[in-house]
Amino acid sequence: MIQDIEPYRLDNAYRNAAPGKDDRALCFRGDGAAVRIEGRRLAYPRVGEAGAVKDWVYAFSVSGQAYFLAPDGEAPDVPGYGFHGLRENGSGGRTSYCSPPTTA
Repeated sequence: MIQDIEPYRLDNAYRNAAPGKDDRALCFRGDGAAVRIEGRRLAYPRVGEAGAVKDWVYAFSVSGQAYFLAPDGEAPDVPGYGFHGLRENGSGGRTSYCSPPTTA
């Protein structure tokens, strides 16, 4: 289950928070998310890399790293990241990503 990510800790309690430039951005377009694939890991862009999204929504945090969701229709193109189905691998095939996302 998603909460079983030890040694990391998922916190999905509601927070009325504004994002910082180093928080992670969850940007979805169709069935794809803006990610960079690094082997078997996914890297999510930082809010500061995602540009001017007006109304970020706090989603959750993992071990203190906050993730914010871009509203529908506001998913920006982020340099260095592509929109990938969350089960794709870099060669267009399908794979499962079981590792926590990188924060680099």
